[in-house]
Amino acid sequence: MLDTKHLRNKTVILKIVATSKAASTTVVSEDSDGLWFSGGGLVGALADAGTPTGMKSAAIFVPFAQIQWLIAENE
Repeated sequence: MLDTKHLRNKTVILKIVATSKAASTTVVSEDSDGLWFSGGGLVGALADAGTPTGMKSAAIFVPFAQIQWLIAENE
């Protein structure tokens, strides 16, 4: 498993397979199979990709296999 605990509560730029553009979002939790994100442009990016979204404040789980790349501040 990847060690991703240092990403919790960090704003990242994320590109996932289902979207045509990268989005800024916040990592809210980590799981052995992926990361949970909330806020930023990820919900809008998924809506542009045709994924149904109707929630005002969504938390989105993205499996590691669907993450093309992720940029975070190097601390």
